[in-house]
Amino acid sequence: MVKKKYNILVIDDTPKNIQVVGNFLKNEGYILSFATSGEEALNILSKEIPDIILLDVIMPEINGFELCKKIKETDRYKKIPVLFLTIKTDSESIIKGFESGGVDYITKPFNPHELLARIKTHLKLTDIQKELEEKNDQLFEEIHLRLKAEEKLKKINSEQESIIEDRISDIKRLGIILEQTEEDIIITDLEGNITYVNPAFERKTGYSSSEVIGKNPRLLKSGKQSDEIYKEMWDTIKNGKVWRGTVINKNKDGSFIEEDSTISPMRNHDNKNHGYFAVKRDMTEHNKMERQLRQSQKMEAIGTLAGGIAHDFNNILTAILGYTELAKMELPEENTINNKLSEVLRAGNRAKELVKQILTLSRKTEQELIPVRVDLIIKEAMKLLRASIPSIIEMKQDINTCHGTVMADPTQIHQIVMNLCTNSFHAMEEKGGILGVSLESKNISEFDVEKNGYDIKPGSYLRLVVSDSGVGIKKSDLERIFEPYYTTKKVGEGTGLGLAVIDGIVKNINGTISVYSELGKGTTFRILLPYNELEDEKIVEEILKEIPRGNENILFVDDEEQITALGKMILEDLGYSVTTMIKPNEALKLFRADPNKFDLVITDISMPGLTGIELSNEMQEIKPNIPIILSTGFSKLVSGVNEDSLSVKQIIMKPFLKRELAIAVREVLDN
Repeated sequence: MVKKKYNILVIDDTPKNIQVVGNFLKNEGYILSFATSGEEALNILSKEIPDIILLDVIMPEINGFELCKKIKETDRYKKIPVLFLTIKTDSESIIKGFESGGVDYITKPFNPHELLARIKTHLKLTDIQKELEEKNDQLFEEIHLRLKAEEKLKKINSEQESIIEDRISDIKRLGIILEQTEEDIIITDLEGNITYVNPAFERKTGYSSSEVIGKNPRLLKSGKQSDEIYKEMWDTIKNGKVWRGTVINKNKDGSFIEEDSTISPMRNHDNKNHGYFAVKRDMTEHNKMERQLRQSQKMEAIGTLAGGIAHDFNNILTAILGYTELAKMELPEENTINNKLSEVLRAGNRAKELVKQILTLSRKTEQELIPVRVDLIIKEAMKLLRASIPSIIEMKQDINTCHGTVMADPTQIHQIVMNLCTNSFHAMEEKGGILGVSLESKNISEFDVEKNGYDIKPGSYLRLVVSDSGVGIKKSDLERIFEPYYTTKKVGEGTGLGLAVIDGIVKNINGTISVYSELGKGTTFRILLPYNELEDEKIVEEILKEIPRGNENILFVDDEEQITALGKMILEDLGYSVTTMIKPNEALKLFRADPNKFDLVITDISMPGLTGIELSNEMQEIKPNIPIILSTGFSKLVSGVNEDSLSVKQIIMKPFLKRELAIAVREVLDN
């Protein structure tokens, strides 16, 4: 008995043959189906699939060969083994049976056991074939899955290779950035020992990488900061946080550098610190410019204040100086009151110079710049100083003859030398020392400008150096010595304006001033002034002249009654006929009524209702050739004067004295 139940379809048009075969096979345990024609067989096959078919050749309508072909043409049945059972024994029929798709050919009458053996053999072959096909399919599936897995692995490998290549490219780019960045980069281990520095670090500090690798960054320590700053820094980064701050370091050559530093812990994928990474930006020049900006803002604030008070203050001084001078003229020289009035004049002139200094240091005043032989002025100043400085101070001069000139105010050049030398004298007053003054021409290149941080253009300059061997200046004071009203002298020994005024004078003529000092080793001031080597000598000498007089008619306009009265007294004393007005609108009406009455108009600029400039323009409309002198206590107020005007002949600054006013009036009327 077979273990597996196989289905056998027996197709034979003879019932007797079906019965014989069926009985035999049924006893062997097979499940049987029967068909007596081809149509009936195809109908059964449409409903069930047998494991094997026994097929008679000779049948009506469709013979066994044709039926076998039909079965083999259908995908559903083509794998079913077909055994022919027939009485036809000729070789042609046998061949035809195999050609139609049969797997065996059994002739009748047949031996039942032979038939059974052949059925078993073909069923076993079919099972083996099915098993092989299944294993084949399984193998193909495994191969397919393997290929798919290999393809996926290739893709993963390709992606990994791409990621690795990208990472390598990132590392290379990072390396290029580290090498080319202008910021200093320092990498240290956990102990703070340097493991890497970039080229920017080498350029700025002067240390090569071989000199610092393995060493602690404390070799850059300047000593200009407290240990608390470094402690705070280490406490911060050791706790895994980022530290940011400003550090003053010392380069290999001993120079100092201010750096904005950011120091970060370096963490790997395990989130543990593996060292520290520092990025440092040189802020030395930036901080210097920031300090210069703050200084400039201070000067601007002082300038605004100075400009606001200059006009009114100079009006007051005009009255004080003018009336004092007139009073002196009315008194005999030997009169004791005359001496007292001289002191009033001296004090008034000091106040006048003080206003000038304030305006100069804030650059709110326009100075008349003329070609000046600086060497001659310095030599003259040194003669005056030698007479006033005690012999315990040795004076050394090295004044080269410079035939070219500097466009400057000669009085201010004299003031620079006197102020600097006086400061040096005070620094050596107790113990004595050496005061040195030198002057030479020097060409300043672009490299010099960049190296020293000069705020000037390259070109020819005169370099004035004033040095002393005195007490020196503290670093904290050194940064502020050019600030107005900042002084290290005792109360009553100085106003604090000296160096601020010098700074204003030098910058006003496009020069530069610098200072170097060490405590106990003295101080050196260096001044560079733009120099024209080819300029002809033009030295202005003050020539005392007699006060000129006249007899013309003058209209004097000023909203300050004291000043109009003073002007009238001065001018009438000089022989002129003077009409005064304190209201500019009324002055204009008077002038319009009889313009030919007046030979000259003197008018203040800043007046309510109608400014002196507006008044001048109106008068020029009425009488185009009328000569006009403008007076003001603040030179910036003349900015609105029409430069093409033929009538505004001169501007006179308040406070003015009798000589200044007399000369101005005469020059305008005569020219």
